[in-house]
Amino acid sequence: MYDFSRFDPLITEGESLFINRPHPVPVKLWTKALQMQRQKTGEPSDGVILRFRIPEPETYPEFLETGDPAALNSAFGNAYSNFYDALDELVMNVPDGAAKESIESMGRQLDKLKKQYDMRARGNPEDAWRKAVEAFIDGMIPAIYTGIIAADDNTYDLILNMANAFLQQNGIFTKELKTGEKLDAAYCDFAEDSSATTKDPQLSDVIVKIRQYPYLTVYRGEEHLIKCGQAVAWRYDG
Repeated sequence: MYDFSRFDPLITEGESLFINRPHPVPVKLWTKALQMQRQKTGEPSDGVILRFRIPEPETYPEFLETGDPAALNSAFGNAYSNFYDALDELVMNVPDGAAKESIESMGRQLDKLKKQYDMRARGNPEDAWRKAVEAFIDGMIPAIYTGIIAADDNTYDLILNMANAFLQQNGIFTKELKTGEKLDAAYCDFAEDSSATTKDPQLSDVIVKIRQYPYLTVYRGEEHLIKCGQAVAWRYDG
């Protein structure tokens, strides 16, 4: 019997199947590993957000250190190709249905994102890169989160690992948020459907549930917020 234990670190830490792997793990094999891990952990839906964490890298891609446009274009192009190829492989292994339609829609979003990046990069590569990464987060992360909660299989777990790989290759990491702590408006917004109200002023702005982590990078030695987080937090109604 195949030993799936070697996939545990990838699953629990959200590491990528496709980073620095000349021969990516076949989708069917990876799906089986995810199924076994989920059966073993019995993870509740509230724990899903933890899978979206991306640790801050010890070293950053060359283009973030130097701001070199050629290095930026090369890094973004490679990350895009890796994600697109992985998504293309996945869609061929998913049966017809809502999940397959969702993946195909993501593919179309990627096509549009790349065309917009190519056009903007002719004038300002740095601005084009930032807008492309922000658009990727906007288009992919909420849909993946919703898909993981709603789906009966592991399709969206696979897509999340691909998305995290794309972001890591672009030098993006997440800032940790914790329930029970005050929402920091510099990094996180109230979720649009945030309806938790309290008469206790001490609970004002305390996070109840995390919907999305803040996404950051370090460019030329300075931290930059790429995308604010989203959280449900108590609102004071005194």
